[in-house]
Amino acid sequence: MDINECLETFCLEKTNCESEKKAPSHIKGHLCIHTALTEEDVIHQVNDGHDVFYSKDRKKLINATGQLTTYSVLYGTQVICHGAFCDTFATEIKLPDTVLAFGYNPFGNTHLKRFIIPKNVRHIETVNPFASCYSLEELIVLSPHFRLEHGVLYTSDYKICYGAATKSCPKDLRIHEGTEIIANNAFFRRKLNSVYIPNSMKEIGKNAFAYTGLKKITLPHSITQISEACFQCCNLVNVTIPELVTNIHEDAFSGNANLKSITMMGRVKSIAIGALSLCPELMKITGPYGSPVLNLKTMQVAGLDDRQHSKRESCEINGKKGVTMTLT
Repeated sequence: MDINECLETFCLEKTNCESEKKAPSHIKGHLCIHTALTEEDVIHQVNDGHDVFYSKDRKKLINATGQLTTYSVLYGTQVICHGAFCDTFATEIKLPDTVLAFGYNPFGNTHLKRFIIPKNVRHIETVNPFASCYSLEELIVLSPHFRLEHGVLYTSDYKICYGAATKSCPKDLRIHEGTEIIANNAFFRRKLNSVYIPNSMKEIGKNAFAYTGLKKITLPHSITQISEACFQCCNLVNVTIPELVTNIHEDAFSGNANLKSITMMGRVKSIAIGALSLCPELMKITGPYGSPVLNLKTMQVAGLDDRQHSKRESCEINGKKGVTMTLT
């Protein structure tokens, strides 16, 4: 499952649909329900009288547009849709036990202080549902499909880390062994010093550690790409890119004002526009001999556009011939 593609469908009863094949293990083998809105949902949405809008059948909560601070979701609602309460002034939202799924970022940037994930919730899209909820002090997880550990929300099998949910998320963070996916916006703007990520990791989502002030991280050998804005505006000094990584996406390390060197252990095939922008101290890039990205033009496109000269020196990487490029 690619975390940057919306699953938007999860399963409740036995079926052989295509969505089931992509679904996480804890929701396989069930009837499909969509977390995304259909055209009919939008056209026939119903206002409950508090400027909270539902689908015609009242099974999806679409959006809250009013200045609500406390709200109880209608009984019978099954899905809290993408961004439903995002950017509202909500301090308390109560969900009925009929709720089965959350769409993308349904409660992001609210003023929630306490929240309960009901017992029947079995699917949350792979974006931190509580991104930028800096006031959240207590999260009670009644659903057996999820768990909270040191202020960080996971699926019950630890395969997906949704990220920081409450204030108790530690600054020196250790992602649980066996975790395979870190969600988009997982720790966005949370204050972090260091992060341990296990080698079970397969994907780290967009903006996962952006604006955290992160100073130290050892990237796992198992990842194959650095996602968009993943480490944007951190305080990293030296970064080692693991051997299997082939792509570094837009703004991946942009805004790391103290970043001095990057070592690529394998043959990175592409570094996207702006991936290294606003890194004034970055002067040394090391990689394997023959790397297609170890050239001045690529570095300028990646954001180091004020560098006009480069000097190449031979070095050794994991016992193999390498090159260090110094930019000035």
